[in-house]
Amino acid sequence: TFKTGTDDLRDSPSLEVCTKLIEEGNDVLIFDQCLNTSKLIGSNKKFLQENLPFFNKSILNDLSDLVRQSQVIILAQNNEKIYELIQQINPKVYILDLLNINNLKVLENYEGISW
Repeated sequence: TFKTGTDDLRDSPSLEVCTKLIEEGNDVLIFDQCLNTSKLIGSNKKFLQENLPFFNKSILNDLSDLVRQSQVIILAQNNEKIYELIQQINPKVYILDLLNINNLKVLENYEGISW
């Protein structure tokens, strides 16, 4: 979503990143605690169906599944689940932080950009 606390996908820079990664042949999994595709309605649902049909198969509802299945995790939205994520990270999973989260900076598998 474009900001914490909403399920609005329109104008989300994260969607552009995901779309580009998928276009380049990468498998992308998404976790967003604010997003439940089965509850989307109106223009938000229409936007998803018309512009991002692949997202239904990419969205996970369980953060543990995301961590278990990922080689790289991009943190693009700040929420309480991020700190849970930090504790679950496998040291072989590369973390790309777009938010400047201080707790992550001590990890060897961490890189912060774009802040």
